[in-house]
Amino acid sequence: MNTLVELPEIRDVPDVGPPTEQSAVAQPAVEIPLATILDEIHAFLRRFISFTSDTQPVVIALWVVHTWFIEAFEFTPYLHILSPTKQCGKSRLLDCLALLVRNVWRAVSMSVAALFRTIEKDQPTLLMDEVDAVFIKGKTTGMKTFVQCLTLALNVDRKSGAVLDQIST
Repeated sequence: MNTLVELPEIRDVPDVGPPTEQSAVAQPAVEIPLATILDEIHAFLRRFISFTSDTQPVVIALWVVHTWFIEAFEFTPYLHILSPTKQCGKSRLLDCLALLVRNVWRAVSMSVAALFRTIEKDQPTLLMDEVDAVFIKGKTTGMKTFVQCLTLALNVDRKSGAVLDQIST
């Protein structure tokens, strides 16, 4: 049975706004248990996304926390969001993730130079919508070089001190 679930708009989340002089004053660090952080992320995701499995928001919450401590890991998992049909909420999930992950970069369209420059300079959490179109359709279109560069950028071993150089065609 296909049921429509009414979910609140993401814009209903209170915006804390840009930092002010008062908020820029050093505040004492507050230790929050990891379990509490994971529970809060889980609850936030469940509020805005209708998942097909109870484990999905758990795994995504772990991945979100991982983005904040990525330097502590030798390897990083990629979160590949799939759905059986269009309009299932993949972009909405990316909207939620953009509010939660460290140093987000919502990449829609980018040049190879911008990709390499941004990754080297900012080390963002790269959120790409319609990535299947890039990797699947891109191999058969004029985007072959871009797909190769993106694959290289995603697989470079940062721990070895590797540096991304732009590949010229």
